[in-house]
Amino acid sequence: MGTTNHGGDSFVVGCALVLDSAENLERFITLNLRKGLDHLIVFLDDPDNPLPTCSSDPGLVTVVRLDAEWWGDQRPERLNRRQRVVANLARVALTRLGWADWLVFLDGDEVALLDRDVVESIPAEHRAFRLFPLEAVSDSRAGDGLFKKRLPTRRLRQLEQAGLIGEATNASYFHGHATGKIAVRPAMDVRFHVHTATDEEGEKLPRFEHPRLRHLHFESPSPEEFVRKWTALAESGSDIALLTWRRQILDGFRRMPGLAPEERERLALELYDEHVREDAEPLERLGVLTRVDLDLRTHEPARLDATRVAALAEELTLLAGIPKRLLFPGVSTAQLLAALD
Repeated sequence: MGTTNHGGDSFVVGCALVLDSAENLERFITLNLRKGLDHLIVFLDDPDNPLPTCSSDPGLVTVVRLDAEWWGDQRPERLNRRQRVVANLARVALTRLGWADWLVFLDGDEVALLDRDVVESIPAEHRAFRLFPLEAVSDSRAGDGLFKKRLPTRRLRQLEQAGLIGEATNASYFHGHATGKIAVRPAMDVRFHVHTATDEEGEKLPRFEHPRLRHLHFESPSPEEFVRKWTALAESGSDIALLTWRRQILDGFRRMPGLAPEERERLALELYDEHVREDAEPLERLGVLTRVDLDLRTHEPARLDATRVAALAEELTLLAGIPKRLLFPGVSTAQLLAALD
């Protein structure tokens, strides 16, 4: 996409549970509004997380600080459970308000890269669409904007034969998830599971797919971001299913508090070099990378007016008062509606 896309009449909202620096949050918010979203609901996993100035525009960004009062005694220790709570809380809020057409749950290092003309073309019977991942190359020498895309088996075998990946799978090629993310039409009988979405009975929603519906994933593009990401994961209570090498990284970072500073730095660099660091040059030479102009605005976000800003804030405050367990995917709509009543 080389021109600004106003996205027709659809209103697309993103939500995220974040714990990051003000600088990284600035990038997260700015890029998402520049590349396809109309509004962001940012849940702060640490209520004292510093915020960038761009978050002060309520027409574009809603910030929810998840402090002790918000959680009460119901804060899950596991990161993925906290993610599901806030994703489904946003879903319920937007369902009740009625003006959002799509909601996508993102991590704080992800950017929805949407061709809004394609979004407008999605048939009404489709209740979800998939965002295919583009993962930043872990080579700080390559600069910003260079990404890996999912590859067919034939291309993956080329990389395996060249000694660039261990096996011919996208799971081996990508350092983060290779499945992508899901956008849903907000509804009471839809459930977010972070990377998938289901109906109330637990059946996966059929997903509309198109190559111009993507998301950027800034997965450890530099040693500094690698340390920031894995330090946060080690402290988050995350118990996500990890491949062997990712488990080794997590275990290494969980050992670091007991080490001297120079030992921590050495171990972090060893883990990065062994498991993550890449050389972009041979990948570019094989033609398997894609460039994205991060400075190019491809979307002009619609703005919430003051009435909708106030209604969204009121709805999020109301929903914060219900038992958080009712926002887990397996809970019935009837139970949730009873609590709201």
